[in-house]
Amino acid sequence: MRKIIFLLIIPFILFAQDESYKISADILNFEKNNLHFDNGFYLEHSFGKIFANSARFSNLKKANRLVDFSLKNGVKLITNANGTLISENADFDSFSSQIRFYSKDFVAYLDKIKSRDLKIISNEVKCLLDTKNAMKKLNIEDIYSISFLDKVTLSLDNQINIYCQEALFEKKGNESKVFLYPKDNDFCRFTYGNSEIFAKKATLDVDNLDLELENTRGQINNLLKNKSISFVANKLNWHNFENSFSLNDNVKVID
Repeated sequence: MRKIIFLLIIPFILFAQDESYKISADILNFEKNNLHFDNGFYLEHSFGKIFANSARFSNLKKANRLVDFSLKNGVKLITNANGTLISENADFDSFSSQIRFYSKDFVAYLDKIKSRDLKIISNEVKCLLDTKNAMKKLNIEDIYSISFLDKVTLSLDNQINIYCQEALFEKKGNESKVFLYPKDNDFCRFTYGNSEIFAKKATLDVDNLDLELENTRGQINNLLKNKSISFVANKLNWHNFENSFSLNDNVKVID
């Protein structure tokens, strides 16, 4: 029979005292200030839901209420906004306030933006937590920085793709943006249908689906009146991926 544990009064666990939350697992062990959940760990809280095969919460007697934890095998974080982060394992280090998601193959983040399917994959993901707020009342909004590390691919509807080395998702105020960077002395690669563009940096405005590419060169095919053009420009701006874009600063176009 599955164990359902309602932890409403334990003050040392990761989550706020003044909120109810639910944790379930087939097996629960407590040993040397460590709490172990095995065979199907599930946590439901105001920020969303977490699934994993097993979980371990460490150093439960620390003075603060944020404790280290480790999730193993089949980790899935589903936010209340329906964003989903999938990996094999995850670790939270309370000293650095970072949650690290990692897998042998890749970590995937899935979301929906203005009816478009967003997918970001990479070898590793790190989430930076706003510890001061989380100590009072943990909320998904307290994860204000997500770093996608090593071999990143950002896709929209499996049609628009950006390939790069690293990507950084940041939320500042009411603005949410993804910054994409290549390896040193290399370029981010953007593809859309038969079009291909290279850039030194890419910025995606998540709220408005505005894309800005910096130090760009490339070829756009069959987008503007079935014509193909090659170009070089300091900046390319593309709003909502409609059939129009702008080139700015030191522009050179070749029909």
